[in-house]
Amino acid sequence: MRELLLKNMVSKDKKRSELFLFEHFEKDGFIQDFEKKTVYHVTDILQFTDTVDIELFLAQKKKENKPVQTFIVKHRDTRHGVNKFVYKVIGEQYVILADKVFILQVTQSIKRTVRVKKPLLKNA
Repeated sequence: MRELLLKNMVSKDKKRSELFLFEHFEKDGFIQDFEKKTVYHVTDILQFTDTVDIELFLAQKKKENKPVQTFIVKHRDTRHGVNKFVYKVIGEQYVILADKVFILQVTQSIKRTVRVKKPLLKNA
């Protein structure tokens, strides 16, 4: 059995967008849940009068070389038959539209959980 759930949510002021995917899968005694969530949040909008200024701004940001934040968590519970894996990345993106530069904070997380189905105990 496989179930999919997709969501695309945008805030009223259109400064926050959230994409969500959830998959539930069962086969051969295993249950797997997979989630992927991406959030785009406009933190700032800069307006420039000249394209040279935009290029200088982007060159400065590239020179700063701000690394993305990465988080990885693994959890294994052999007693209950559950394995969890969480991966999260937080960074910035720059979008140029005409004379404006939109600064976006982007967060992406992936969660994967695998469980073993418990067999039913039969009474003798």
